[in-house]
Amino acid sequence: MRTAQDVIKQISGLSQKLTKVPPEQFIRDLPDELCTILEADACVLWQKDEDNFFTVLAKSKQVSEDYKLLKLDGNLEQIQKGYQKQGWVSMLSAPLVVGGEMIGILQIFTSSEHHFSDIEKEAFKLYANLCANLVALSFEKALYQDKETLKKLTNIMIAMLSAKEIHEIINSLLNGALDLVSLGINSPKKESLVGEISMLDYFTGELEIIRQSKNIEQHPHLKLGEGLTGRALKEKRVVRVNNLSDSKDYKQYWQEAHSEIAVPIFVENIPVRREDKVTLGSKLIGVLNIESRELEAFSEIDEKYLGLLARYAAILIDKQQFDHKLSDLREREREITNLVRHNEIMEKVMDSVFDVLDFHMVNISLVNFEAKRIKTEFVKIRGEDDLLVIEQFKKAADHLLESTDIQAWVVNEKKIVVPQDVNDSRFNTTIRDKFGHKRLIRVFMPMIDPFSSRVIGTLEAGYLKTYREDIYERDVQILENFVDHVVYTLERKRSGFLDKIAHEIRSPLVGIRSNASFLQKRWSELPDDLIDRKLEDILTDSAILLYQFADLEYILKGHITRKAKIERTFIFRDVIIKTINQLRPLIVEAGFSTDNIKYEQIDPSLFKVQIQTDKPKINQVVYNLLINAIKYAKVDPNQFKIIVDIDNKNRDAYILKFKDWGIGIKDADKENIFREGFRSSEAITKNVLGSGLGLAISKSIMRNLGGDLILANLAEPTEFHLIIPKKFSFPIKAKA
Repeated sequence: MRTAQDVIKQISGLSQKLTKVPPEQFIRDLPDELCTILEADACVLWQKDEDNFFTVLAKSKQVSEDYKLLKLDGNLEQIQKGYQKQGWVSMLSAPLVVGGEMIGILQIFTSSEHHFSDIEKEAFKLYANLCANLVALSFEKALYQDKETLKKLTNIMIAMLSAKEIHEIINSLLNGALDLVSLGINSPKKESLVGEISMLDYFTGELEIIRQSKNIEQHPHLKLGEGLTGRALKEKRVVRVNNLSDSKDYKQYWQEAHSEIAVPIFVENIPVRREDKVTLGSKLIGVLNIESRELEAFSEIDEKYLGLLARYAAILIDKQQFDHKLSDLREREREITNLVRHNEIMEKVMDSVFDVLDFHMVNISLVNFEAKRIKTEFVKIRGEDDLLVIEQFKKAADHLLESTDIQAWVVNEKKIVVPQDVNDSRFNTTIRDKFGHKRLIRVFMPMIDPFSSRVIGTLEAGYLKTYREDIYERDVQILENFVDHVVYTLERKRSGFLDKIAHEIRSPLVGIRSNASFLQKRWSELPDDLIDRKLEDILTDSAILLYQFADLEYILKGHITRKAKIERTFIFRDVIIKTINQLRPLIVEAGFSTDNIKYEQIDPSLFKVQIQTDKPKINQVVYNLLINAIKYAKVDPNQFKIIVDIDNKNRDAYILKFKDWGIGIKDADKENIFREGFRSSEAITKNVLGSGLGLAISKSIMRNLGGDLILANLAEPTEFHLIIPKKFSFPIKAKA
C-alpha cells in the first residue's frame, strides 16, 4: 500500500517534469503518468471548448483512437456505449477548475468492478486539483519561456504538498510568494516587501494575522469585506493596487507601503450540502497580502501566479483541517467507548460536535416510541449560559412524529437535510423566532440504530450565517460517521447491559424460586433453623436483585438511590457456597466445572467466622469477583481454576483472597481496573458482556463498609483481596 511519502514523491516527479518538457508533451504524457500513479487501467483528460462541450485533450495508451471522436455533450447513451466499447466497468471523475472556471474533466477507469474508498476519492481530488493547476500552467506559453519562474512555482507547490502541518503550508506559501514576485529583473527587491497571511475567524469575521515576513507593528484585525484584504476574500478575487494613496479601501498600518496585492485563499467548487442534495460552493480560508515600498510593484502575471499558489494552498489547508477534525473525533470516539452512563455519553457527544466542528449550537432530540413523539433532551448554544433559556428550548421542542416539524420529517424520511429557506414550512415559527434560528444555517441528521434500522433520534447542528454561506459536505460526512459510531456504541452498550442483566439476574431468581419451592413442598417437615436459613437466602437473593437494578439506574441516570444498610450476622462459608451455587448455571454454560472452585483449604475456624455487616452487599462483591473470574477464564476447561482463601495475619482485618488462572490483567491496565466504566482491550476482543461497573461498585461498597478491595497480583494467578474489618466479626459460639 502506498504511503503519503510515496504520493508526494510521485506528484513531485510530475511537477518537475513540467519544467523539463514542452507543454504539448507534458499534456500528452499526463494520462499515462496518472494511470501509473493512480493504479488505473485507463485515463482521459477532457478540455472545455468554445461551445462549452468537452473534447478529449489527452488519453492513456489503453484508450483507442476512435474514443477521441467523442464529445461530452449530454448524450449519455452515446457516452455509455463508448465506455462499454472500451471494456470499462468502474469510473472516477473530477472537474478541473482554475480561477473559478471549469477548464476540463479528469477521469480514470478500471476494467473490473472497483468500489472506490473515501481515501481513494480524497487522493483523486488532490490529483485532480494538481492537474488543473499543471494544465493551466502548461497553457501559459510566456511562463514556459521563463524556466526559472516555472521551476520556482513548481518547487513552492511541492514544498506545500510535502508539509505535514498547516503552519508549514502557510510558511511555504508566504516565503515562496515573496520569492516569486521578486524573481524578475524588473521586479521589486525582496527587502522592499512585507508579506503576511491572515486566516478567517468564522465566529468574529476577523482576519487574524498568523504569519508575517517582518516584525512590523501589529495592527488591528480587519474583518471580512473590510480594507483591501477583507475585500479580496469577500469578493474571492485578487485585489491589486499600484498606488495606495489612490485607494479609498486601503487601511494604512505600514507607513512605507506604496503598493499592495491581496490574494484570497479559498477553495473553489467544494462540495456542500443544500437541502438533501450535494452541490458545489466555496470555502473561505484567508488572505495572502504583500505590500511594497515601490509604486506599481506588482503585475498581472503576479496576480495569476499568486492566485494559483493561493488556491493550491487552500486545497491543502482544507485537507489538513479535515484530517485534524477526523483525528480529533476518532479520539473522542475512543473516549465515548469507555463511558458508561447514557447522560455522560450524550454530554460528550455534544461537547465533541461543539468543539471539534465549531458549531454555534447543537441539539440532540430523542424519540419516545410509546408516546410517538420526538423531544429535545440535550442542547448546547455558544455563549448561552442561562439555564432557563435552555430549559425553555427543551420544553418547546417537543413534537408528535406525525407532525410536519423538521425533526419529525427527519425521523420519517431518514434523510440528512440542510434547509435553505428560513421560512421553510417544516420549521416551528415560535422556536425559530424566539431562539434566533433565522441567524443559523443548520444540518439535521437522523440517528439510526444499525441493529433495527429505526431512527432513535436526531442531531441538529448550526452555524451563524454571518460569515458562512454553506455547510461543507465533508463536515457532514464526518459528523454522520461520528453519529453512527455513537449510536452503535449506545445500542451495543444497551444490548450488552441487557444481556448482562438477563444473565446475572437469572441466578438470584433461580435461587428464590428453588428455595421457595423447597419450602412450599416440605415446610411442615423442616426444622426451624433450616427454614430460617432458606428464608435468609431468599432475602439475600432479593437484595441482590435490587442491587442489579441499582446498577441499571446508575447507567441510565448517573446515580444510585441510596438504600438503608442491612446489617446481619452471617458466616463466611454461607456467602461463598451460596454464590457458587448462584453461578452454577453460568459455570456449566461456559463449559467449566464447579469442582475447580476450591475453598476446602481454608482453616475451618476461620471459615466459620461470623461477620456482622451488610450481607447482601458482601454477597454482591463476592458475586462480582467470581463472575469476573468466570468471564475472563481461558477457553480450555482444564485450565479453569479459582481458589478462595482467608488470611488472618492482619490484626485489624480478615483478608479474603480470590485467585484465578484466567487471561490476567495487563500492567498498563492496573491503574484503571477500578475506574468506573473501564473495560480492557481483552474484554472488547473477547466480546465479554459487561458494563465496566462491577469492580468500581465493589470497591465502593467495601470502602463504605469500612474495608477495601485491592488488586494484589496481575496474572498466574490474578489475585484480588477483599478486606473486611474484624471489628464487625466474632468467632461462632459452640452449641451447648
